[in-house]
Amino acid sequence: MRRRSAVRRVALAGLSLAIATLGLVVAGTTPAGADTGRLVFSGAVDPHAFTGHVGLDALDAANNKLCQLPNPTNCPTGYTSAIEWDAGGNFPASGLALPDGTTTAHLEIYPHTRYFDWSSFDPWSDGPGGAHIWVRNLQPGETRDVGSVPLPNPSDTTAVRADGALVSATPIDDGRVAVAAYQLTGLHQTSTGMDVGAYSISNSRGHEWTLGWAWPGSYVAYITDQVAHVRIEAFFDVGAAAPTLDLDATCFGLDACQYQAGGPGPATGTLHPLAPTRVLDTRNGNGHAVAPVRAGDGRSASGSTAARAAEAANHEFIVAGRGGVPATGVSAVLLNVTATAPSDDGYLTVYPKLPRGSRNPSNFDEVWDDQSSYVAGYPSSSNLNFRAGEVVPNLVLVPVGAGGKVRLDSFAGTVDVVADVVGWFDRGPGSGDGFTAVTPARLLDTRDGTGGIGGRFSSGTARDLPVAGLGGVPADATASVLNVTAVNPSGPGYVTVWPAGQPMPVASSLNTDTGRTRPNLVVAKLGAGGAVSLFDYDAVGGSDLVVDVVGYFGGEGGQVTAVDPQRLLDSRSGLDTAAAPFASGEQRDVQVSGRAGVPPGATAVVLNVTATEPTAPGFVTAWPAGQPRPLASTLNFAPGDNVANLVMVGLGPGGTLSLYQFGGSTHVVADVVGFVS
Repeated sequence: MRRRSAVRRVALAGLSLAIATLGLVVAGTTPAGADTGRLVFSGAVDPHAFTGHVGLDALDAANNKLCQLPNPTNCPTGYTSAIEWDAGGNFPASGLALPDGTTTAHLEIYPHTRYFDWSSFDPWSDGPGGAHIWVRNLQPGETRDVGSVPLPNPSDTTAVRADGALVSATPIDDGRVAVAAYQLTGLHQTSTGMDVGAYSISNSRGHEWTLGWAWPGSYVAYITDQVAHVRIEAFFDVGAAAPTLDLDATCFGLDACQYQAGGPGPATGTLHPLAPTRVLDTRNGNGHAVAPVRAGDGRSASGSTAARAAEAANHEFIVAGRGGVPATGVSAVLLNVTATAPSDDGYLTVYPKLPRGSRNPSNFDEVWDDQSSYVAGYPSSSNLNFRAGEVVPNLVLVPVGAGGKVRLDSFAGTVDVVADVVGWFDRGPGSGDGFTAVTPARLLDTRDGTGGIGGRFSSGTARDLPVAGLGGVPADATASVLNVTAVNPSGPGYVTVWPAGQPMPVASSLNTDTGRTRPNLVVAKLGAGGAVSLFDYDAVGGSDLVVDVVGYFGGEGGQVTAVDPQRLLDSRSGLDTAAAPFASGEQRDVQVSGRAGVPPGATAVVLNVTATEPTAPGFVTAWPAGQPRPLASTLNFAPGDNVANLVMVGLGPGGTLSLYQFGGSTHVVADVVGFVS
């Protein structure tokens, strides 16, 4: 057992131990006051019982493991000492020795069927499971009776056969995963009232792993992927079964873990588009308690465990297994995130839940610290910016974090948050669709009749817009990437985009405000006839809609890798551009590949582009460098705005893109959140 911080400081002691396991009765005494304690066993076993052994870890007052001579340090053989019982239930007369300085003993009890073969403890086939006991607070000269020790087994009505599934995008051969697990809660008691928990060591078989016979409760486990050379210490709960382990996911899909070797794999995969589905609404309890997200990222200095857990829950929600997203095999998701009714001016950042120990990965005790997954200065960017009282959306590409969760960091005040999932990425090479960028092209402009589906939308109007076969999108594309802009809406409202021929979902793609020209990037699954449906709701009248296609998903495209946001460009500080705002009509080319985590050879980049401090209404356009500037906008803004939009754009020669700004002057900030290769 590697848990050290729970051990208390106590003095050296002798020990009296009695163990009974399914008919096995073992008893012994240690001389009171001895400098070196010894566990001496005697007894007999039921003739139908099993053989086994007991391993002892002895710790001193500083929680250091004590070892026997001739190996006084590091305990290279594993235990301080160990002892077997034979088929007759007999132990060697020497018993188990306790080194000088022992204050705490931890016993691991292994039933097995082959005498003198400790490695034969096999939870796949053995009837009873293993157990472990902490013996703490030993005082000088104390004699303590541990009592009879139960083991989980088929005749125990409280025990379960705790098997779990394994999943991975790579082959899973027998023995790939090794698990050592110790029960922490739901403990049973010995005959003298001491806590005893289930314990298991096992290797996987095919797509299954097991604890063998165990008791329901919470466990700490050391889980090793022996092929990928990844090892985590993690917590999980056992009910009727053990949890599924996703070997490709952060923390193998578990909610709380710390990496002791290796780390999460890259969030790379192909897209599985979905009709928009709501997975979070803090206003009505969908995926979250009915409460706005408070300021901060979920960390708490409270001394109350419950208060810390409540604060963390206020800033997290689960995406894996919800809204059409599978529970396993997911690397990242596309979410349309909307901030509504913010109490103050501020911004919101959406990012993966980190493993524990992220503050100091070399300190393996941080798995026990529920605050250790919060890192100062992370994340260092925003996904959407808002003013008090506004309703502001933005599409977000985010890797899925520990426990299948993403986190929300709110700067300045409280804010209700709504999130609709529009697609998920597998762990490539997968069965989904790759991305291909196209030079932005206008498919719809109701102001001048472009698109041929009619003029200005009135509130409550739905129309189908053909996409496949237009603007560089092939007929067999499965989803399109569209920049949808509401122009001069009569009042507050929203626009919804979904696959043509399907019922309109309870979801929004773009929120509008009176007189404001506002865009949002939309990844829209294509429906009947390769079209999408557009619906406009306006509390007063209606809106003009403009739609520019910037790319599509299909079988021949590249894989998308979602990354932690990294700043690519900032005209305020002069980061890889002039330290000056963009003037109206100014174009700047930006080197992308080889920077901010984008590898050479990337074909496209996913950026969160923000316009800040604009002096007049205007827009920004992004496109592959080396091509003529298209008739399209990426981002629209009003004077004084601080507004962001997600951009998926192809790269030109040498991995470059062009940015153009029209309308007064404005600073431009760009953060890389993904790339395509």
